[in-house]
Amino acid sequence: MASPDKVSERERFAFKVMIWEKIFDTLRLVIKWVGMFGVAWIVYLCIKELAGQLTVAHFVLEVLKSEPPTATTIWSIIAGIFGIWAWIERKLRHRKVKYLSNRVQQLEKGIDPKRSTSGLAPTGQTHPKDKLP
Repeated sequence: MASPDKVSERERFAFKVMIWEKIFDTLRLVIKWVGMFGVAWIVYLCIKELAGQLTVAHFVLEVLKSEPPTATTIWSIIAGIFGIWAWIERKLRHRKVKYLSNRVQQLEKGIDPKRSTSGLAPTGQTHPKDKLP
């Protein structure tokens, strides 16, 4: 076994790295469990606040419970959910295209400085002047 005087710099560095690794592993676990506890606490507070009160969710459940849902009702709910999802996804996609379009234009100008634009809006949509009446 090496005496403390003969421990190399590499071994000291490896020991320090190991200590920092353990510290960050512990912090990661603490943050994970504190976060889960926080979410559980917020759910508890929400349930406590809404206990005994009439909510929209309660009203919807009562309506669905009072009348058995027909195929039309079920398909209407599914279509509504997918319609909302599609609208949100489209808005997010346009925002991302707008975010990335400047970078793409800079790269294209770097390759060919005389390059002209396609005439699309920054979000990737057809320019309003190009739409049919």
